[in-house]
Amino acid sequence: MTYKVTETANYEVALHNNGDSGYFEHLELGEDRAGGLWFDNGKIYDYDGVYMLPKEVIDELKNRGVDTSYLEEENGL
Repeated sequence: MTYKVTETANYEVALHNNGDSGYFEHLELGEDRAGGLWFDNGKIYDYDGVYMLPKEVIDELKNRGVDTSYLEEENGL
């Protein structure tokens, strides 16, 4: 699998080149604070691994052009 990977202050955020999935992982805590991301037509519709997706990850998804309205509604942002 090929991913485009970027880093924020605390997370690695990766989006699969086919646009339908990705992952995030904390730079220090690794898999203890990580999970999967799923997309449909540029819009995130699901994630796993954490109760609430960290705002830092949401912001990076926005920066990369992902429609995050699902997350904003779910998290009250």
